[in-house]
Amino acid sequence: MRTMLAIGLFLALGTASCSAGKIVVREEPDPGRAVIAVGETFTVELKGNLTTGFEWVVAAVDAQTLEVGPRRYAAKPAGGRVGVGGTFFFPAKGLKAGDTELTLEYRRPWEKDPAARTFKVDVSIVAED
Repeated sequence: MRTMLAIGLFLALGTASCSAGKIVVREEPDPGRAVIAVGETFTVELKGNLTTGFEWVVAAVDAQTLEVGPRRYAAKPAGGRVGVGGTFFFPAKGLKAGDTELTLEYRRPWEKDPAARTFKVDVSIVAED
């Protein structure tokens, strides 16, 4: 059943990749809809540059349905250059059957300005048979 759900997610998301049972959702061009089973996980990967003060943060999610985090950041190796960008990783786990929208915002936490970028993905969590 898990394999079928992973394949369903892969097919539903034109930008998702699935290797060795690992489901990844990326930003470009449209993340579509993630469909996972209760207890199953996937990871959202978003490009960013923490050295600029900007970071991806969870702006909205139904925390009773989908658990997100903890966030991780990895700088892209570039010969030791300062200020190089990287990737933010948000692991997510389905807690109970239902639908939610996961919204992430790219912002500087001390600024009140609107987010520089917003990422949204619809997530459906299904009960296992």
